[in-house]
Amino acid sequence: MKAIGAFLLGLITGWLTKTVVADADLRQRIQAFASANAFLKDRIRSLEVQTKPKSLETKSLTQPAIQTANQSRPIATNIRKDDLKLIKGIGPTLEKRLNDTGLYTFADLARLTPEELEARLGNPRRVATADLIEQAKELAG
Repeated sequence: MKAIGAFLLGLITGWLTKTVVADADLRQRIQAFASANAFLKDRIRSLEVQTKPKSLETKSLTQPAIQTANQSRPIATNIRKDDLKLIKGIGPTLEKRLNDTGLYTFADLARLTPEELEARLGNPRRVATADLIEQAKELAG
């Protein structure tokens, strides 16, 4: 009977020791992960700060300035306007949108790249911009 009691006492002592050691190891791992997480968060913040100014400069250099109808612009009184509706694919609505962005003549339209025209129109899928520019170049003479 003493042997069984000693065996059970040893079993319980071993189990408690294992549990305490495992708990201490787990706490140590959690602390290590927390410090690594804090380090990585700081590193991400520093990288974001470094890349934000560059990305804003890049965007401003690669994207043309877009003037929308909502922005105020000086009103020109002697603007020569071509009938942009002579270009196949431009109707009254599209002509108004082009005029609102400052495009009044065939020459104005012919000077743009397809990307610039798409940026001004804001909906590149509906209009074949390269074709419009080619027609404007022919009509501009």
